[in-house]
Amino acid sequence: MLNFTLQPLSPHDRPTFIRQLQHAFQAAFEHQPNAPQEFVISEREITESLDAEHAQAFGVWVAGKLSGGVVLSIRPNHFNALDLFYIDRAAHGQQLGFRVWQAVEQMFPETIVWETHTPYMEKRNIHFYVNKCGFQIVEFFHAKHPDPHQTDTAFDGSDEFFRFEKWMKPQHQFIFQAAANA
Repeated sequence: MLNFTLQPLSPHDRPTFIRQLQHAFQAAFEHQPNAPQEFVISEREITESLDAEHAQAFGVWVAGKLSGGVVLSIRPNHFNALDLFYIDRAAHGQQLGFRVWQAVEQMFPETIVWETHTPYMEKRNIHFYVNKCGFQIVEFFHAKHPDPHQTDTAFDGSDEFFRFEKWMKPQHQFIFQAAANA
């Protein structure tokens, strides 16, 4: 089992973080038909996430080497989001991702609900979020049900995503659902 530390991402480490994240996300598409030649997530998209309001970024350090990272949106209302998460491929299969996620949850104990998204074809991610971390799939975005937050106006059919939620205090879920239905 790999030992790791989770540290706030320094400006010095941002270029390495961005490059590693791009390669990690690209790996999921390597064996897909019509795999994109360019990175599936651009440097601009990552930078926007890193610089967004409420963003907090952390590097995952293993043996003095940046080996993963997370970008979170930590909001005052405690409805938080996991915006980006990657573990270097060399560290896959060693429970590192799960242990990093547990550490994130412990860092933000006031979180009411965590939200994240992943492409529909990403079986490894779906398994990780649902079966390992306890998230639930709550929405599927596709051509007939587009993501209302998507900035692109045209849907090209490749942007099919699941939205996941993990309620940290399940009683809150029922309170919010009851209020929404009232």
